[in-house]
Amino acid sequence: MTIGGTVPNIKIDLYSDWIEILRGLLHAGGFKTNPKDTQFEVAVKYFNLKLREITPEPRTIYKTKAFSYDAKYQKAIDEIERKAATGKSLMPHLSKFFLDLNYNDSLLNDWGLHHLHLSTKIGSGGFTERTGPLLFAHVLPGAFYMVAVLPHGSWTNRQLLEEMLANWPQLLARHELRGIAGVEHDITEKEHAQLRKGHVQAILQLSDKKVYTSIGGGVATDGTNIRVVMAHDRWATYIWDIEKAVKANFNIWQGSLPPGRKFINPPTFKLILDAKNIPVVLEVGSKCIYRFN
Repeated sequence: MTIGGTVPNIKIDLYSDWIEILRGLLHAGGFKTNPKDTQFEVAVKYFNLKLREITPEPRTIYKTKAFSYDAKYQKAIDEIERKAATGKSLMPHLSKFFLDLNYNDSLLNDWGLHHLHLSTKIGSGGFTERTGPLLFAHVLPGAFYMVAVLPHGSWTNRQLLEEMLANWPQLLARHELRGIAGVEHDITEKEHAQLRKGHVQAILQLSDKKVYTSIGGGVATDGTNIRVVMAHDRWATYIWDIEKAVKANFNIWQGSLPPGRKFINPPTFKLILDAKNIPVVLEVGSKCIYRFN
């Protein structure tokens, strides 16, 4: 867009630049976006993918006191632990739906739990062979909480939350609905599954008689995790603030260009990533780069 007034006409649309950066990152990772996607939809797909992946980084391993499993899965459990502890990729153990940019993981969105397949044999698409029992884990920066090994389909099994409550109550504390004495109707697992399918956030009363909700961040009516939308909003606000700063500082920058450099006409500013993947602003003609905190 072109901005006039006290600032000479300049070309700048950092939000659009940012969306194209996200689209490029998705393509570089082997994911294709739909050309008809709106800018917001591109950002949602990117942040939803980041939410569903387990970023490779070293994590401390925690297990529930009652953690148990069939001995035939020992090798797979050991491999997952090793990968989580040393920062190796756990993607091969994740659902194959990971490759679908349109997929919303309802368990992750509701309870903040990943499920991992218990095999060490790589099958099609770079994923391990699928298994009946699954490892359910709560993953945070620097921490990998191994909650339970339960059969495939245990998506609304409240044992998962009860194990978290018994072993790491601090993980649930921030999701407590304080001031509520209880729930009138304690929903069944089947009812919970129906609510999830309809993108309705359930309210649950656990064995400590406290009421909890939105443990995984909560869901919007289209099934998108609220944390994904908030991530877009935070970054968009940051990008728009940078654009305001460019406009506010343009005259100062133009008057202090290094010798031999000049802005093109009209001055054109683009958002790019530097060598450390930090967003910076490039003026196309002068090749000057401007950084912001």
